[in-house]
Amino acid sequence: MRQNFKELGLDEANFNTIPFGPCTIDAKAWERLKLIVKTSDASASLCFALLGKIKGNSIVITDLIELSALSCNRRYTADQIRKMEKEAAKQGVMFVGMLYTHKDSIPTPSEYELAYWISLMFKLNRPLLYFVISTESSKIAAYTIPPEIFVQLKDAIKLVTFEKC
Repeated sequence: MRQNFKELGLDEANFNTIPFGPCTIDAKAWERLKLIVKTSDASASLCFALLGKIKGNSIVITDLIELSALSCNRRYTADQIRKMEKEAAKQGVMFVGMLYTHKDSIPTPSEYELAYWISLMFKLNRPLLYFVISTESSKIAAYTIPPEIFVQLKDAIKLVTFEKC
């Protein structure tokens, strides 16, 4: 059976992943996420750091780290994320984005979360994935900025310093 997968250009990593918005997620990581979301207090927001690998032009989420609600409210700094990523690199993965739970039936991010996501991309100098999952309906919203658009956005936003007149 494995020969057939290899002949088709598939490896075990591809076979054990499922589509997840603009990327794929490891089936075990997906099952773990669903279990955490289903058994959590729906009124409490959860947040997760998503770890993964870039394979060709796509991202595969291989693991997730549940962050405390306190950390979600205070937000991780870019330096803390770089430290987390340094440890993750020892296992061959990198920080690829964030996932938040919301109790609303339609998974809509807050303005604060969107601002944090965008500012974090600029601080880390690369696009990141952003997900919101509804604890009520299990619907998921995914957000991303394609790399070429991210470069254009960085070029379009320039810091201009000037002296007061």
